[in-house]
Amino acid sequence: MKTKSKFYKKNEFYIACLIFLLAFFIEMRSGLFFTSNNILDILRAMIVPGMLGLAEYIVMISGGCDVSFPYVAALSMYSTIIILKAVNFTGNVIVAFLISCAFGTVLGLINGFIIMKYRFPVLIVTLGTCSICTGILFGILNAHEIPTMPEPIQKFAKVMLIKTYSQKAGMAGSLPIVFLLFAGLVVLVWFIMQKTTMGRSIFAIGGDVSSAERIGIKVNRVYLFIYGFAGFIAGLTAMTRVVLMDTCHPNTFSGMDMTVIAAVILGGTKATGGAGSITGVLLGTSLFVIVNNSLQLMGIPNYWQKFFLGMLIVLGTGVAALQVSKTRKKGTAVKEEQIEG
Repeated sequence: MKTKSKFYKKNEFYIACLIFLLAFFIEMRSGLFFTSNNILDILRAMIVPGMLGLAEYIVMISGGCDVSFPYVAALSMYSTIIILKAVNFTGNVIVAFLISCAFGTVLGLINGFIIMKYRFPVLIVTLGTCSICTGILFGILNAHEIPTMPEPIQKFAKVMLIKTYSQKAGMAGSLPIVFLLFAGLVVLVWFIMQKTTMGRSIFAIGGDVSSAERIGIKVNRVYLFIYGFAGFIAGLTAMTRVVLMDTCHPNTFSGMDMTVIAAVILGGTKATGGAGSITGVLLGTSLFVIVNNSLQLMGIPNYWQKFFLGMLIVLGTGVAALQVSKTRKKGTAVKEEQIEG
């Protein structure tokens, strides 16, 4: 009974209820929500924000807030494509993913090193990374849209995991093979966070860095892993985005930072660190995707879609602010008790 009671109090439960209510409401209004092509469209739309959400989840569990991941992804994506185009690449598409992941990992490790060495606030460091990546992308590389991808990427983009046709909607739907990358990443992050010493160390650091150091956790090593792995995910997401779009646009990740962060927080991950679940990340991401998808199904104008998505972002950041305020009040109360004692 206690387990059930705790579940009902979690963000995940309320987000899941909201998703089901929204789904049935849209089905009643349009009759198209549960069509096979729409379900596949939702799963497809979840891939990129879901992958970035996993990167942000790891950072947020440790008590940080990384806003650089879209810029790291954009720079990794563009750098990889211009290299492949320069050498007229015709090899295995895995090489493209490895190059992009390498770029992302290096950029993530730079973040991790600065945070580890100088203990600067994560938000400040990653804001700086945003500016640096943008400067390199548009100042040095003179980034612009590259419409034609190397042949291996074009071929890989056409590989579908599922194809379907809805008689009711009169539309075809498909789910690309890169969905398996997303699914595999979910399993990998879950395993690391729940079944390894590194995952437990990340949760411990998010709870209290000083306590984590006292019990022997090598905090510096953990910081390097967190940001290196987050960069790796950003690099992986970068090439995934290229495959989904079959084009390379430097602004493709623009504006994703706040959406992803809000989705992760709405899913129950504490902005102050130490608590959260992958289930919550997936549900929070699903909510954003479904809201956007549902508004389109009902034919609501684009500016109203932005309004509702903006409200969700405000709600997510509002929850984060309340969590920070609550944590500070608790910390102040504990200090006062210690002084009085």
